[in-house]
Amino acid sequence: MIKTLLIIALFFIGCEDKTYTKIYQKSLVGSHIKEISLASSDKEIRTPAIEAIKESGFKLKSSAPYSIDIEYRKYSHKCNNPQTAAYDATYDGFVKLHLYKGLKEVYSVQKDFHGEFDADVIESLLDKMREDLDLKDD
Repeated sequence: MIKTLLIIALFFIGCEDKTYTKIYQKSLVGSHIKEISLASSDKEIRTPAIEAIKESGFKLKSSAPYSIDIEYRKYSHKCNNPQTAAYDATYDGFVKLHLYKGLKEVYSVQKDFHGEFDADVIESLLDKMREDLDLKDD
């Protein structure tokens, strides 16, 4: 019985979204960031990123002191392992957001995701950034 409960618990722990963060400049925590520029030029990223930035309450301004660069990778699903397919242990891709002040990286966050890549995935990273850096609203 205990063994079964342990297996079930491990299954649910493994199903949560995986998010990895790194704060490179701790002095940024608690600051005000109102405007950011978008450094990504990839059309597949740019359109949902602009939508997510606006939805997250940041102003998009090309001359802003802070900029974000967004990486996106879609994984190939060519795994034929029946255990992997049975437990849905694969992700569809990952998105990584880098925040820069000038040319210096100050924060990054990466998230693996299931399903389609869209503005919601980027918005969740912006929300995580706002939380991790305790960004203040005026």
